[in-house]
Amino acid sequence: MPTPAPTFALYPGGVFALRGGKDKKYCKDAPEKWDRAEGQVVCDSNKIEGKKKRFSVEDAGDGKIALRGGRSDLYCGLKVSGGGFGNSLVCNKHNMEKFSVEDAGGGKIALKTENGDYCKDEGKYVSCHSMTLTEESKFEISKL
Repeated sequence: MPTPAPTFALYPGGVFALRGGKDKKYCKDAPEKWDRAEGQVVCDSNKIEGKKKRFSVEDAGDGKIALRGGRSDLYCGLKVSGGGFGNSLVCNKHNMEKFSVEDAGGGKIALKTENGDYCKDEGKYVSCHSMTLTEESKFEISKL
């Protein structure tokens, strides 16, 4: 099992696993299903296995990062949709979207969109529309 990386260890060129704050499950770049979009980031796995639970980090400039999903090798970004998903995180983009990484305490990080919204683990998906840092917005990272 990979060891948790220290805070701010999401660095360009690295490959990481993310563990969500809601149920403490690993996140993945998931395939399309009847109830989710292609590349939707879902935190529902007990183990890190397979490439879909790997996220590559790239330099997005201005101290920000971009994420690529391991299954699709496409950039992760926001999908605005109805059905209760709001701004959900998906890895199906051809263009880079920028995220800030913040120290969330306890060896965890928080991801923030360019609009200043936190991404948070909702269980069935990761949303990025919260203005406040909550436990669900804190992600544990492991270097792979």
